Amino acid sequence: MLEVPSQKTFTDTEALWDTGATATAISDALAKRLNIPPIGKVVVHAAHGAKEVNQHMVDILLPNQVGFRNWLVTGADLGASLGILIGMDIITLGDFSITNVNGSTVASFRTPSVGPVIDYVKILEDRDARNRSTGEKSQAQKNREKRNRQSQKKRKRR
Repeated sequence: MLEVPSQKTFTDTEALWDTGATATAISDALAKRLNIPPIGKVVVHAAHGAKEVNQHMVDILLPNQVGFRNWLVTGADLGASLGILIGMDIITLGDFSITNVNGSTVASFRTPSVGPVIDYVKILEDRDARNRSTGEKSQAQKNREKRNRQSQKKRKRR
């Protein structure tokens, strides 16, 4: 949900979480539709190169009721259906995770960050170290062997 502080206007909009974006942005179309006045300009650097864009002040409320008041966002051409791009200025204020189990993808965010730190690479390295000490193969080794078997089957069919 997006609120325009000066107008107390609320609207629901689609958002994209973008870990490659430094700052949060509002679509130019949504800013225009809600009559959100620019409060300044800033030069942003993106794939299109450097470009001067408007800055706006908004309140952002996420579905889990985490909110950001008087948040400075930049204007951007986000297409027809996207209203907000959530950038690292918000993402780094908490814990952001994406999991995919049995074809179901879930993104989750909480703030403040409360730990513990989840480091999947370290978890796998620790597990592999335990497996080496017991003689069991690591998951990486098992995956390599599986790919090799699949490649051999493909070659035999040719």
